[in-house]
Amino acid sequence: MPQTPKTTCPRKHLHPDGLMEELTSDVVLDKAYAWVCKRRKDYGHNACVWDLRFWWELERESLKRDLRAGVYRFAIMTRYVRESGEEIELWSARDSLVLKALALVLGGVLQIPESCVHVKGRGTHGYSLHGSCPRGARRPRSGTRSGRTGAHRRGHPLHSHACKSPRTPTPPSR
Repeated sequence: MPQTPKTTCPRKHLHPDGLMEELTSDVVLDKAYAWVCKRRKDYGHNACVWDLRFWWELERESLKRDLRAGVYRFAIMTRYVRESGEEIELWSARDSLVLKALALVLGGVLQIPESCVHVKGRGTHGYSLHGSCPRGARRPRSGTRSGRTGAHRRGHPLHSHACKSPRTPTPPSR
């Protein structure tokens, strides 16, 4: 009986097991952790980022276990009202860390079209986004990421589709 050759993915990290291995590696989780800590360093003393920092060694192992087992669940986003009256919604520090880790791993695997101006290095954030969203679409308020709703919210599955430009994208600033 002839033996059927095993089909293997040419790049190990493109295989789902390789992606999960990379996602749950100490290097990726520590990089995402450092990012969350830096972004939330000025948050109040009751913010969940401080619990994450205090318990990081245990949290890292817990995240690895939950992600590898496929049982990790995102918490409900928390709504805050700023002094200005603006409402914002935030992921928990733990969820932000997982989302950043996913972005770190998938960013190297996915082919991101040039029309995705929200990617670092493709022009100034506000100008590029204003210039690339279709007419009639709700545009974010200048200088705030929290002004986005629906498909314009960063991380929303339809964000890249909502911000595709029917015209030539703005070239990155140098």
